[in-house]
Amino acid sequence: FLGYKVHRRRHGYIAFDIADKAMDRIRDRLRVITRQTYLSLEELIAELNEYIRGASGYYRKAVPRTLWKLNRFTLARIARWARQKRAHRRPEWSLARGEPLYREHGLASWWYPKEPA
Repeated sequence: FLGYKVHRRRHGYIAFDIADKAMDRIRDRLRVITRQTYLSLEELIAELNEYIRGASGYYRKAVPRTLWKLNRFTLARIARWARQKRAHRRPEWSLARGEPLYREHGLASWWYPKEPA
């Protein structure tokens, strides 16, 4: 499977995860996007959403913990972007908590918790 690695779990369960090379490419792309300090927050989120929606759609079968880690990585990159944009010494970790970014600014998520049946 392109971009996936397959793990055999207990009791014959098979799990799909994002391959290491693919994960490196995803993180590199997120770094490239969040280095653009000339963008406003809305423009940054629009560009991130375009990439996240495409990649998360492709990797939707991956282990949820990996997708959750990508969410955390994206939030940390946004906090670093805000630090560079405003020339602060420390990252703006209030942005890394994520709730305002998801609710108010519409940041797309890599991982969606399963909804009850």
